[in-house]
Amino acid sequence: MRKAGTHCHGVESAADAAASVFAEADTTDAVESRLADAMEWWNRHTRWE
Repeated sequence: MRKAGTHCHGVESAADAAASVFAEADTTDAVESRLADAMEWWNRHTRWE
């Protein structure tokens, strides 16, 4: 995904991480917990230029 002057590094691995959140979580609470973890991971592993 590209916007004017921005490029995000790590999108594909973040998408994989997000997919694993829903694959492994079978309750709403688990999904919310895993999603919070995934968002934390996203913030640590991506950067915008």
